[in-house]
Amino acid sequence: MIPRPLHAAAAAVIGATLAVVAAGAPARPAGAAVVSDTPWGARLAGALDAARCGSLPPLTATLVGTAGNEAVGGSVAFSPVWMTAGGTAACVTRIEANVSGLPPATAHGFHIHTFGDVARRDGKSAGGHYSSVPGMPHGLPESIFAVMAEDATEGGSGAHHEGDMGNLESNAAGVVAWAGFNGRVVLERVVGRSIILHAAMDDGGQPTGNAGARLAQGIIGGVAIMAAGGRGRALAAAV
Repeated sequence: MIPRPLHAAAAAVIGATLAVVAAGAPARPAGAAVVSDTPWGARLAGALDAARCGSLPPLTATLVGTAGNEAVGGSVAFSPVWMTAGGTAACVTRIEANVSGLPPATAHGFHIHTFGDVARRDGKSAGGHYSSVPGMPHGLPESIFAVMAEDATEGGSGAHHEGDMGNLESNAAGVVAWAGFNGRVVLERVVGRSIILHAAMDDGGQPTGNAGARLAQGIIGGVAIMAAGGRGRALAAAV
């Protein structure tokens, strides 16, 4: 993938965010970073990794309905969490979604898409699902504990696009209020990209889950990036 030009204002915001990340915050489990054979060395390395995880800046995306779906709107927030399970420690991402204006009691696929571009009102300028590995198949997110165990034993090979986040389910009022943890979404890699909420349920099928039209879109990183005009196809091939 050839990198797209980055809008100057968006670049300034993303650059400031990544400057914080550049201090060395790990994106993957601490288990992979601990190389000392001494108990105190391992404990120190783990403490440093946990501190760096906590220093990652949280991100947010404001969702705006696409053409014909103006009633749909909301937000998706991302924040780092240091989690320990089964002897494995990892810096994982907590995702919180709040959406309104949806049909009652329906499921909607939502994904991180490659480009931070909301210029088109049909949502298609955001490109396809974000994946740092060419040829990776689509899939539904697995248990956070399964991802942590995989990362500890296999180096985090991944089983689907990093942008595959499953489904959001609306209640009887057409509202979503959901929060969960994701072991594959890495904050440093998704800042400046887009969130897309789809019209139908993601069934896990190939190549994109049969989730249908794009109902709402938003750029990950905050209001300042949205104000830049939504044309900075950010970090298209940075990783």
